[in-house]
Amino acid sequence: MSLHNGIDYIQTVDGDCVISPEWVDIAAGFLQANENVATVFGRLREQRPNDSVYNRLCDNEWNVPLGEAESCGGIAMHRVEAFLSVGGFNETLIAGEEPDLCLRLKARGWSVWRIDAEMGTHDAAILRFDQWWRRSVRAGFAYTEHLWRHRGGSLAAWKRQTARFLFWGLIWPTFMVTAPILFFGMGWPLSGTMYLLIPYVMQFLRIWHRGRAPQSPAIRLAALAVIGKFAEALGALKFGTTLLLNRRSKIIEYK
Repeated sequence: MSLHNGIDYIQTVDGDCVISPEWVDIAAGFLQANENVATVFGRLREQRPNDSVYNRLCDNEWNVPLGEAESCGGIAMHRVEAFLSVGGFNETLIAGEEPDLCLRLKARGWSVWRIDAEMGTHDAAILRFDQWWRRSVRAGFAYTEHLWRHRGGSLAAWKRQTARFLFWGLIWPTFMVTAPILFFGMGWPLSGTMYLLIPYVMQFLRIWHRGRAPQSPAIRLAALAVIGKFAEALGALKFGTTLLLNRRSKIIEYK
């Protein structure tokens, strides 16, 4: 980009995505009309959301609220001036480059927006549980690394998400395992451990009730939302191990 000083905006595109024909003009017009905005993105949809419940989860994930956003995904249009002022993407990250970029942009006074426009399609191509599990592990790794790098300045949504999966995927399961051992001598019945599963059931019911809709696989989506906390917690442990052993992070592929 340093060789092309006349470029005002850049469109980033992941290799598994296709940009809608009208998107570039809409996004460029929005950036031109809003000089304080560094990054703009629209509605990204899955190419084949009905091929699997995992693709459906991804389609839901892309549908973030309209208006000013905390961060974008890999598909977005960026103002070159803002992008270069913070050094662009951090190429050492295996995932979560966009939230990292957006955090640095916001620290410089820029904003990030989601607008009501069709931006493109994404081909997750997640047809098996093991693919989805690896993707969730990678997400947990990225969340944890983001918090470690930025500490108290981390994105609020990523703080909340990390706290949730660490509690449900690590802290509570650890308590479930240790509680019978610690309290058995005090009259704790081993069968009482089953009661410790009730919070997971309540979580499942809450997510299922919130996601109910015609033709929506709400039960499976709710189950995966609960199970995913364990995969994300595993990703956090992988990052912790990488940090302690001073190893270089390796890309976690799921396709």
